[in-house]
Amino acid sequence: MPRESLLLLATAAVLVLALLGARLLVRGTEERLALRKRSALEIAEHGDRNPLNRLDALLRRTVFGQLVASRLTAAGLRWRAIDFLAGNAAAAAGAYLIVRQLLSGILAGPIAILAVLACWVYVERKRRRRLEVFVGQLPDLARLMANSASAGLGVVRSLDLAAQELEDPAGAEIERVAQELRLGQSLEGALKGLHRRVPSREVGVLVSSLLIQQRSGGDAVRALREMAQTLEARKELNREVGTILAEAVFTGWAVAGMGVLIMVGMNQLYPGVFDEMLRSPVGAAVVGVGSGLFALGLVLIQRVSKVEV
Repeated sequence: MPRESLLLLATAAVLVLALLGARLLVRGTEERLALRKRSALEIAEHGDRNPLNRLDALLRRTVFGQLVASRLTAAGLRWRAIDFLAGNAAAAAGAYLIVRQLLSGILAGPIAILAVLACWVYVERKRRRRLEVFVGQLPDLARLMANSASAGLGVVRSLDLAAQELEDPAGAEIERVAQELRLGQSLEGALKGLHRRVPSREVGVLVSSLLIQQRSGGDAVRALREMAQTLEARKELNREVGTILAEAVFTGWAVAGMGVLIMVGMNQLYPGVFDEMLRSPVGAAVVGVGSGLFALGLVLIQRVSKVEV
């Protein structure tokens, strides 16, 4: 079979796989929106009949499936594990096709693997962003708890009010803590569970303060209001640091993007140049060293711009 025919068949197969992955993601979103309007019994019956739901349930029984589900939950993404893995396959297929057409068939495989890693990096960044948003809501949470305590409300009622007033992710997490308390969980266990789900120093300080106030007593209203002021000051300081370092981070990504554009431009001006370079030991070494230096530069920029406040 001619090479052009093989390339055409491979391109068609990749496109079909990419479309299938996109369809799974869209279908999963539509199903979740529809299922929210049904009763719990209808949801269970529909889930039993749906092959994708059954496949997702089987996947969640494995260690890998539980890992995927926990990462998605921590990132605040309402995707099924099977949807995420289908998206991984679609991203790999799309990256393989694009790189094969624009750069080199030799680089297509490694770039496809990097596309899968990029999906996991995206989930991790969403998790960190959700954590940052939660930490940014802590001053409001402390103030609401202080006002509720000054009004003579109990802990569970105070948490219920805070969950109603705050937006996600703080609202959802505090609602979960309140539900655990209503089901008989101890305050210490519920708050420590919150700290495990949202690991940060600020959350640890808030949890420790609430537990100390419960055990030893004292002026809880004053302690919570002072904590709210301290957390608000830390929030403003973090915002200022992020603004100062934003230019350096953007410059690093811009330089890396310029390197990729130069590679694409060279391959368009001299078609097949990267295939020839990668077939030569010297050329492969040059491409490898250059890519490694770009990656090292990005890592160093991320490390330098990461300031703990």
